[in-house]
Amino acid sequence: MSEDYKRPSQWLARSPARPKGWRSGLTIVSLVGLLLASDPFGCRLLPIYHQARFGQRHRQVLHQTNPIRRNAPYGREQYWALDARAGQAVTITAQSYEFDPYLILISPTGQEIAWSDDSGGFFNARISTTLPVSGRYTIVICGLNADQYGTYWLSVEEEDQPTVWDETAASAYYDRGMAWAEREQNRRAMSWLDLAMGRYFRQHRQWKRAEAYYARSLAAAQRAGFTYGQWAVALERGILLRERRRYDRAIDQLERALEMSRGLRAADWAEAVTAIQLGDLYRYIGRAELAATYYRKATDHLRS
Repeated sequence: MSEDYKRPSQWLARSPARPKGWRSGLTIVSLVGLLLASDPFGCRLLPIYHQARFGQRHRQVLHQTNPIRRNAPYGREQYWALDARAGQAVTITAQSYEFDPYLILISPTGQEIAWSDDSGGFFNARISTTLPVSGRYTIVICGLNADQYGTYWLSVEEEDQPTVWDETAASAYYDRGMAWAEREQNRRAMSWLDLAMGRYFRQHRQWKRAEAYYARSLAAAQRAGFTYGQWAVALERGILLRERRRYDRAIDQLERALEMSRGLRAADWAEAVTAIQLGDLYRYIGRAELAATYYRKATDHLRS
């Protein structure tokens, strides 16, 4: 992932538990036990699949009631089946206007062969790879953490489909998303899109434009009762202020984010992310002891 504040998901093991293999058995009870033991997705029950097809854009909803992964990333997850052949080049994209999707591609033999977080522009995920064998692949789509869920679109295309993500493309995506959010009266999505646009302009060092979108994102998150969105705005503002070398204000924002993170479903993840940012800030200003303290806190939360 390209963003500093997402590093905890790099520290954690990304690979799902590998299949443990079948054992012989004669009774129904033993068969059920074997099915559970062979599950490569870290779930207690075998997953329910949707069918993905080449050339189609599928709309689905990741619900709060969907199972949470046992392996990183620890978000709600759904599963798609994709029938494909060896040597086939594919591009898989997951887009959402209201959460940060994560993609994992698992081979017919149960091996994780690719994953993606933000490589599809904004917070979207994109995998581009050549498939090693023929058979039925599993696409796992999940939120980056337990606070991530909502409507998403999954598409699968043959051949490598390059991502163009200049300001024109980003603005067009934002406009489409806002039109959808207004039709759905989804303030959570409005907040998420404004956050993504603010982050885009921060990355391009257009500070005033970034701050304008952060303000809009925060207002929408407050109206929607979207606590995760409010935390994310505080975190993004802290990063922006650090990059502008407004260190005192950056510390205030990040301390606010740290306090808000404790009330989230993904509290340990959010506290770790925020602590890393505080550690980075104190390291930049030459306060090594404080930096080390926050890095230790981040490590403790990641181990929880």
